[in-house]
Amino acid sequence: MEEQLHGRLTTLNKLKKDRDDYTLHPFNRLQADKAMHKIIDQLNDKELMSMRERLIQATRAGDLKEVWKIENQMRDHEGKETEQDE
Repeated sequence: MEEQLHGRLTTLNKLKKDRDDYTLHPFNRLQADKAMHKIIDQLNDKELMSMRERLIQATRAGDLKEVWKIENQMRDHEGKETEQDE
């Protein structure tokens, strides 16, 4: 989980730098801000983080059936999140 979080934190730091860089076009800064908030929401979603951890473990183990199953669960979860936002 730590390496997964490390990668996300690295991405968040880059997005924050882009968001705060006023030499960039406002559209690019807005996109960085939206992406940053989306990642923060994902990090706060305990169910999604659990699925991501299971997906990493299944990938390392080479269990393609389990990878497929978890990916579908993640898509379903994402669909539920989208419905709640509407």
